[in-house]
Amino acid sequence: MPRNPFSEGIYKLKAKNKLAGKIIPLSGMNEDNYPVKTSMLGVVPQGKVILSSDVAAFLDVVDDTTKETGREIAFLLFGKTQEQVVYIDNYIVNGLSDSMNAYFSSAINSALQNFINSSEKDGTDMVVHGHSHPKLGNYYNNFSLGDMEAYTKFREANNVFNSNKIWLSSCLVVDGNFNFLFYDGNDYYKFNEVYEQKSDGKLKKLKCYQSPDIIINRDREY
Repeated sequence: MPRNPFSEGIYKLKAKNKLAGKIIPLSGMNEDNYPVKTSMLGVVPQGKVILSSDVAAFLDVVDDTTKETGREIAFLLFGKTQEQVVYIDNYIVNGLSDSMNAYFSSAINSALQNFINSSEKDGTDMVVHGHSHPKLGNYYNNFSLGDMEAYTKFREANNVFNSNKIWLSSCLVVDGNFNFLFYDGNDYYKFNEVYEQKSDGKLKKLKCYQSPDIIINRDREY
């Protein structure tokens, strides 16, 4: 199917409007890369993300590989929800991007479709749309406008997500932080608690949103 810049622009405009006042426009930077002020995002009330040990180990590898290669990695996580608590126990990874930007391959899309087909679509299943950021530049800790656009587009282009038959979250892996984000169609909200569930059932707290949320533009800080 041919690329449709007009349609893609609609998703960017939606994301931009939802994030009004939270985006920092920086001179000379492509709009897709405008950083989002993390500290200004809402918080999921009583929200928790609990990862299986396998998923936590996988995300550690994603983080380490991204640091070593300077390349983004795209992935999907799968799990269940119980009210505001998300339990994640499976994943599929795209592999290293051949550019600075992550993308979803046919293998990821196939795994996603299989998950959708097997789901009861009763609002208890969860898909996490994830990628990593390398430690490059001054703004790598932050979601970008392009990240939010991709998440918005992914949700609205899939009816099972847009109707909440299957819940959709997003995840940014960056510098040892596992930053989960939820978009309800109106606004973006952080999960401020992320845990690994060990084999004995105990929970180990993991880092999230602990990297500095300071954006420097020449002689000015925001």
